[in-house]
Amino acid sequence: MKKLLYTGLAALMIMVFSFSASATTMDVNYGSMKNVTFINDHKFYTVGAGEFQVTFEWHEHFDFDIAYCVDLDSEIGKGTYDIDSFHYITEADTNYLRAAWLMDEFASDASSSNQQAGLQLAIWDAIYGNSFTNYSNFQISRFYSEYTDAADDALNMWESLGDTYAIAYSSFNNVKAQDLLVQMNPVPEPGTMLLLGMGIAGLGAAGRKRFRKK
Repeated sequence: MKKLLYTGLAALMIMVFSFSASATTMDVNYGSMKNVTFINDHKFYTVGAGEFQVTFEWHEHFDFDIAYCVDLDSEIGKGTYDIDSFHYITEADTNYLRAAWLMDEFASDASSSNQQAGLQLAIWDAIYGNSFTNYSNFQISRFYSEYTDAADDALNMWESLGDTYAIAYSSFNNVKAQDLLVQMNPVPEPGTMLLLGMGIAGLGAAGRKRFRKK
């Protein structure tokens, strides 16, 4: 019993230290981008918009995810970026939560470049609010309107959110890159793993007490 307990705890500690490290790099790729036009904070933009494909390296473990831009002040292109940090979306993150809900609700069905560009516009609209005004063409704007109208009608975004979302902050050669809203495959938190270990240890102690009583 004792040998089995120690073996289990040792394996658990390996898992804790393995999962405690954050992603080290992010590979960014994307397909066809559509030009969109909008005004944000009295500034006129014509930029490419669409869906990103990102791959995170978690110390020899790789996760492939989709992402959308939430930052109009920086740029990002195809390549490998250093991950600086993540901000996991919570119920209190009102604008980011709306953006995450849009991505959760529509990204899986946004197969065309017009749909993906419309979704990107809706996500920017969620982030920047009243300072954002779309002036893109009809083919893109009809999807933008569909997505924003659905978000306006949504009752409880937090409870209906199906996946884990985070803002990925990254850089290239110490230059800040564009922040991305990422749909993430969940990685166990170190605290959760430690609680699990304490539970295993508690069960082992209880088992020893019962054995002594007999």
